[in-house]
Amino acid sequence: MNTPVACISLDAIQQNINVVRMMAANSKVMAVVKADAYGHGARQICQSIQHVDALAVGRVSEGITLREAGIALPILVLEGFIDGIELEHCRIDRLVPVLHSDYQLALLGSGKHREMAVWLKVDSGMHRLGFTPEDFRRCVSSGTVTLLTPTSRITGKREIRSMYSSN
Repeated sequence: MNTPVACISLDAIQQNINVVRMMAANSKVMAVVKADAYGHGARQICQSIQHVDALAVGRVSEGITLREAGIALPILVLEGFIDGIELEHCRIDRLVPVLHSDYQLALLGSGKHREMAVWLKVDSGMHRLGFTPEDFRRCVSSGTVTLLTPTSRITGKREIRSMYSSN
């Protein structure tokens, strides 16, 4: 039987990262390894690559798997959390969820999760996920969140720290 096989070169992946670093020397690099690194083995890839600042996964369970494999880099969860249990895993495993819905903000605002770093997704026009620009402004102006950007800080009741910050 003729079965297709994908051969993944970890050296080629690292070379691609090196090229990105060279082309954008003053930028942060995040390797997206969702869906088990697109079926190529997230653990192996994350353990072998160097010179990335953070990783991104699709789901909380993927982030937990990487933490269990000893990966210490910041890990962004693109889907965010779907319930309080996943939110608690984000806190325990130091995963940074991307929030895209009011229900996630409400969950985050309850209990011991007030000081977690999160990212907010703004709907840029595809109308699939994310806050509208108006909702985003409402979150900031109501004091629901505090945003830190590379050049300024917008103040609110809860502080969202950069996932790259050391504090």
